[in-house]
Amino acid sequence: MRRDGTPFAILIGMQVPNVTPLVTLSEGLRFHPAPLVTLRPDMDANFELYLGIGTPVGRRYVLYKSRDYDLTEDRRQFLIKRGVTALYVSEEDLHAYFGYVDRAVGTVLASEHTPPREKSQILYQTTASLVSCLFERPDSPVLLRSNQKMVSHMVKFLASDTRLLRATVAMFCCDYSLYHHAVNVATISTGVALQMGYKPGPELEQLGQGFLFHDIGKCQLPTEMLKKPGALTASEMAEMQRHPQYGTRQMRGREKIEAPTLEVILHHHEKLSGHGYPDKLGANEITVPARICAVADIFDALTSHRSYKAGLTGFEALKLMQAEMTSELDSECLLAMISLLGPSKR
Repeated sequence: MRRDGTPFAILIGMQVPNVTPLVTLSEGLRFHPAPLVTLRPDMDANFELYLGIGTPVGRRYVLYKSRDYDLTEDRRQFLIKRGVTALYVSEEDLHAYFGYVDRAVGTVLASEHTPPREKSQILYQTTASLVSCLFERPDSPVLLRSNQKMVSHMVKFLASDTRLLRATVAMFCCDYSLYHHAVNVATISTGVALQMGYKPGPELEQLGQGFLFHDIGKCQLPTEMLKKPGALTASEMAEMQRHPQYGTRQMRGREKIEAPTLEVILHHHEKLSGHGYPDKLGANEITVPARICAVADIFDALTSHRSYKAGLTGFEALKLMQAEMTSELDSECLLAMISLLGPSKR
């Protein structure tokens, strides 16, 4: 580090992108992104942070902060001004990082001095980062617990003021990815559930987990199928429609995963017309939480950009759902979502 406090790794990395890293790491090590929004200054981040530098032969990781130093606000702003959005944590430090994130998010959300937009940003981006890690390693108990804590934060945050849902939806990433879709659906579904009378507490947190993990079964599907630009074949569609069952099996028996969570995962694609999947349930067999998730799932799918289609605006999506999907979707859930989001600027 220079005498002026600037990390030497940053100076070299920014000026000479293809420089040999100061810290050479074996190829077997894995690194996970730690978005800067999750890294709060002076909060005892007792784990190493690395800068990811793109090189002609792939990303290299350079030690930016050791365990013995805090990430100060000056250093964080230094990174932001240079376009850095995330540092990286080695796999061996993930447990320490996730514990830190839980404390940091809880502190920010409880602060009366933090603007609502900043609270929405840290909750959304942190949850998206953790869900992304979980979808890569769905069997990890540490990642599962970290995501469950984010669900608890989300429920309390959205319950504190219904206007916060709109603030959070405004920063949704509209370019489709499995993990952004999971957070988008969980956010909207939790807001709708609160609007329909569910109270913050253990029951809603169980449902929130179902909303967040509703597509986790897709982790077992071939990547080329998930990223296929265009229509699936009949056999591919049949396999795709098994993801609720895959997800239910994946999550059954996991710590703090109970029946309400599994019910949402299994039945979020059922339709009131009886033409849904996997069980083709009749209208009176579909639970309210599964109906809520179905409405949010379709809304986010319609408003997300894909390689083969542009997303609709929120207003266009709501209008389409009201005009063409009344036989499939629960009208009370749809009206609750409309009352919360109204004409959207997405």
